[in-house]
This record gives sequence, structure tokens and C-alpha cells, in this order.
Amino acid sequence: MADSWQVMSQNKQQMGIEFYQMLFEKYLFVLPIFGRVDMDYLSLHLFQALEFLINCLKAGSSDEMLRELRFLGQVHGSADVPTCAYPAITDCMITLMERHISDFTLQVR
Repeated sequence: MADSWQVMSQNKQQMGIEFYQMLFEKYLFVLPIFGRVDMDYLSLHLFQALEFLINCLKAGSSDEMLRELRFLGQVHGSADVPTCAYPAITDCMITLMERHISDFTLQVR
């Protein structure tokens, strides 16, 4: 997974924009969740957070990764992101990875 991540991390901003475009086109119900946010910032931030988690995996730092995941959960809870949005987000992220990672396998999935 960490090796495959290199492909995605080379262009975080563009990957993030593509992710959110796909999410909003495929799952219209998520649009109100995001309201009037700065999509450029959000697109870059998404992949910065994912990169941090991947680096934690590489370093074997599960405690640090769990702290970050808990923090992200709190942020999303405070923003009232409904749990029904999580499968849509997961679907779009997996689709994005399938598009851009040539060796994306079922094991990586």
C-alpha cells in the first residue's frame, strides 16, 4: 500500500480535486455537507492527511496513526458529517486508486 501511494502523492492537489468531483457527481446527497468550503484547500488537505497516515504505517507507528484517526473522527463529528457519507467517500477513494495505481490489487483494496 505504501509503495502504491507514491503514484497518488505526486500530485496531491489534482488527486484531491478529482476525488471531490467524483464524490459530488456520483453522490449528490453529500453536497450540503460541504457547503461553501474552499475546495482547493480541502483537496490538498485530504491527501496530506492520507499521506500522514501512510507514513505512520511505514514507520509502524500505530499509536500516532490512531491518535490522528481519532482526531479526524472528532473533526468530522463536529462538522456533522453523517455516517451514511462514509461508504460514498470510501467508494470514490477506491475508484480513484483503481484509476491511478497500476498495481492496485484486491489485496491492496
